[in-house]
This record gives sequence, C-alpha cells and structure tokens, in this order.
Amino acid sequence: MASVMPLNISMEGRCNLMWAMAVACGTQTLIWLALTLLALYAIDYAATYLHEDDWPHVWRLISSQASLCLGLAVLYLPGCVLAVECTSATCCPQFGRVLSIWLLATTVAMFCAQVTFWIMSGSEDNLRAQFHRSMLRGLALYTTDLSWKANLDLAQYSLACCGVDGLHDWNGSDWLHEGTFNVNKSIEMESYQIPGIVPWSCCKQEYGSACLHDILQLSDWAHLWKDKPEQVEESLHSAGCVDIIIHPIAVALFLPWWWCLAPLSLCLHISMTVMAQYLYTSTANSVLLGDPISTAPGWLLHHRKGAVSKQ
Repeated sequence: MASVMPLNISMEGRCNLMWAMAVACGTQTLIWLALTLLALYAIDYAATYLHEDDWPHVWRLISSQASLCLGLAVLYLPGCVLAVECTSATCCPQFGRVLSIWLLATTVAMFCAQVTFWIMSGSEDNLRAQFHRSMLRGLALYTTDLSWKANLDLAQYSLACCGVDGLHDWNGSDWLHEGTFNVNKSIEMESYQIPGIVPWSCCKQEYGSACLHDILQLSDWAHLWKDKPEQVEESLHSAGCVDIIIHPIAVALFLPWWWCLAPLSLCLHISMTVMAQYLYTSTANSVLLGDPISTAPGWLLHHRKGAVSKQ
C-alpha cells in the first residue's frame, strides 16, 4: 500500500498548517459553545413560561442537546494545543496515538450531532401541536387550577400576548364556569351579544385608558362593547402566546439555520482532520530525516512508519 496523497511540506508550510488547524478548532469550539449557551437560555426560558405538565418533556430534549453541544465544545478545545504539539520535534512518543484517539472521538461526536439534529429538525410541528393542545386545556382550567392560572397570567403579562392563537381563544373556551362567576362566556345585554371576558393579564400595559377586559367590572362602559368594539380590542393584546413561547425553544432545539451550520461545521472538521494528519506526519518525518526544520513529506495514510526520503 503506497502513501495516500503525499505532499512535501516546508517548515513554513507546517507553521501555516498549525495556525489553520488551531483556527479551525477554535471556530468549532466557539460554534458549539454558542449553541450550548443558546440551549441553556432556552432551558431558563422554558422553565419560566411552560406549565409543569409540559416542562419534563422539553427539559429532556433541551438538556440532551445542551450536553451534546457542550461535549463537542470541550472535545474541540484541546485541538489548539494539539496543533502546536504537531509541529514539535520533541513531542512524546505516544503523541501519535493521542492525536488519533482525539480525531476519532471528534469524528464520532460530529457524526452523532449531525444525525441528532437531522432527526430533531422534523419534530418541531409535533412539539408545537403538543403545546397548542396543552394551552387550550389550560384555558379551560384557568379558574379551577391555580397552577395554570399563574402560568397563563405570567405568560400573557410578560410576553404581551393573549390566548393560544389570539385573544378570541378565550371566547371559545369554557373557562368562565357558572358555578364560579354565575355568568356565561357571552353575556346578553339589550338584545345583542357581548364578547366574552378575558383575564386582566391580556391588558396592554401601555394602554392610556381603562383596560376593557371585563364588562362585569366596567358596566358603566358597556356601550363600548356595542358601539366601539375596536376600542375594546385595542386595549388588549391580540397576538397568541403559543408562537411567542415556542420560538426560543424551537430556535434552540431545531436551529432554523442548521442547514447552513451543519455543512460549515462538517467542512471545518474534515479540514482539521486532514491538516492534523499532514502536520503530524511531516513533522515526524522531518525528525527521521535528521533536520526538524527541513522540508519533509506528509501524507494522509501510509503502510508503515519511517518510510521517508529526501526527495
């Protein structure tokens, strides 16, 4: 078996390879560290706005991804040191084995990451549908389950949203139970139907007048529900909460830009692997030739060690 793609590399060329490999490893470390921090942010965000019924499933997904990204960042970090050691004529005899183990570990981890993100990219719609069903159930339990009431009020007040897909979700939900409020979800007054009441947390904080969220409390303003319904809606948040809540989680889990990031990370890994092999073999061969600063051949694969010549 002959050498695979042999190249004669000068000392200057080896220095350039060293810097290029170090930059590739550093870039990989930064990429995966950034994705780790993004996943940690999503964990904190999800813990704040998701109900306790939905939290365990999302925790397993995001924590698994955070662990994978952190593991890759940690694996690539020593690459900068290994790049420098590849040019050292005095590196330990076992360095070649250490380098091979590191390259194998990063390759396996990269393969696992590519497969994992590819599989997860198709599950965003399922996760959104799960959140949608869960929040609709939470609307119906608003007056009977304090955990859902606290969760929905926090989300609607903090994220400036109302309902699941919009404020009219409250009109379609049986959250106003007659046993609690002695009212129906729609109130008949003067032969016309008044839209259902919505929680106070749907009110716009910056609205300059009284928030028109509850006709029972604002009976003196009841004519606005008939004469100026647009003013009623102007005082309330119109955006639904489910898309606002799921967006940071979806970004962390499913990475809309992953189709660009995956090829970039994979190309960097392949380039780093090739550079490491050429750099190490050329440096080792220069030592065997008796002149560590001389031009020496490097290769990707060879059938035995020490088969070098000065040509």
